[in-house]
Amino acid sequence: MTPGRPRVTVAMITYNHERYVAEAISSILGQTYEDFELLIVDDGSSDRTPAIIHEFRDERIRYLSQANQGPSAARNTALREARGEFVAQMSSDDVAEPNRLARQVEVLSGRADRVVFSDIVTIDELGRPLAGGAGAGSAVAPPSLREMANRSRAELLRHLFVTGNCISAPTAFAAREVFTAAGGYDVLMLQVQDWDMWTRLLLRGLVLQTVLEPLLRYRIRADQHNLSAPTGAAVARGFFEVRRLLRAYRAIASVAELRSIFPEVDRLGYPLHDEFTAFYLALIAIANTGTNRITEHFGADLLLELMAAPDFRARARDRLGFHLPDLFRVLGATDPLRRRELDSAVEALTHSRSWRFTRPLRAAYAFASRLRRRGRS
Repeated sequence: MTPGRPRVTVAMITYNHERYVAEAISSILGQTYEDFELLIVDDGSSDRTPAIIHEFRDERIRYLSQANQGPSAARNTALREARGEFVAQMSSDDVAEPNRLARQVEVLSGRADRVVFSDIVTIDELGRPLAGGAGAGSAVAPPSLREMANRSRAELLRHLFVTGNCISAPTAFAAREVFTAAGGYDVLMLQVQDWDMWTRLLLRGLVLQTVLEPLLRYRIRADQHNLSAPTGAAVARGFFEVRRLLRAYRAIASVAELRSIFPEVDRLGYPLHDEFTAFYLALIAIANTGTNRITEHFGADLLLELMAAPDFRARARDRLGFHLPDLFRVLGATDPLRRRELDSAVEALTHSRSWRFTRPLRAAYAFASRLRRRGRS
């Protein structure tokens, strides 16, 4: 290792991980590749995490503590303080396989245009492999982790827009400048900061490559304690954060680039001009039927934002034949509250056998409810 200048910085962020941080640190210190520093950024832990970290006596460890600000701020601190040419992202509740750094250095060497990820094995709180083993077949890890591995830039950008995240954040490995040139992580994001980063990197022309070997054991914690677990608060935050990250697609400046990601632009029925790529993007988002249904909200917001400008309205009218009544028609045809889905579900339920069989019980309950209301009046 070059004094003061290791080739790799392992950027480990931690927050109240007293149960797991020792195993995470040991997995890095035991790497077969030795030219690294382990930079641990503690994002304001209130448990024994700092004390456990300080039990390690190894000159490769650097410890920084900051007030709690969220994972994006912690990752940005690590990027600012990293001394290595490469940065390996790491979370303190995961476990790196002994050859993780060696394999990723090998794959990335001489390829500054990419970020290298890897397959994962999911483990439980006690470190036991979960059903399915590697991320590809696990019952808890998204199958898209492997299905979308090493797809083209356009395919990944489309998947991130239409469906959602498909990349394992704690396995990311790239030149430090790759992350900093993209502006670092968005500190306003708690749920989808990694999804946002991958989107911006792809739009900047970077290649995302996945080593199809499980180089990390990714811990799925009980009781939905993972930051990405679908709790009510996480879903609410994610709704707004995804709408924010989708705005990065406005960087698409030409119809040709838009077509490479969204071939359906040719079916919109409007003349295609580079100056209207944001307009076409809005219509594509509104029409999206993929699992990332937040795109519909994003598309409606974008279309309203564009049409709010008198100059754009005039150009859209003259060059595209798109008028204000067309805006009202498009927005009226959207279903952001999922009313059609709800109506279909209600229709199916009311025609089901169970609904018919419980009709007398529901009628009796309604009658009793009316009597109670009369008694209180």
